[in-house]
Amino acid sequence: MGLTISSIPLKKSNLHLPKKKKSSTDAAMALLEYTRQKQLKIARDIAWQLTEHGKTVTSRDVVAVMVTQGLYEKDIPAVWLGALFKTPEWEWTGKYAQYAVPRTAKRTHAWRTVMVWRRRA
Repeated sequence: MGLTISSIPLKKSNLHLPKKKKSSTDAAMALLEYTRQKQLKIARDIAWQLTEHGKTVTSRDVVAVMVTQGLYEKDIPAVWLGALFKTPEWEWTGKYAQYAVPRTAKRTHAWRTVMVWRRRA
């Protein structure tokens, strides 16, 4: 006899398990990769340069360099940065970095965290 739940006999052939779907995060990253190719290429090149000699990098580090070089487009929302390290040559270190963000007069700053990345060996 097959599996039973609440005394209803079930056979393996009757079970219809859902197929694994591609996550919405993967779809969003693919869309960002497609729509922001220019920014991602520039940012990845900068990240690659920043991680020479085994150093680590965050998206915040990359943006800082892009701003100083006049390459960061402030008019475009920064959501594309989520796709920056989503390629096989990068791995997360398991660490986070915190930085302060200026706020209103009531709160002088708020803390944000970003993931710390390194080149895959």
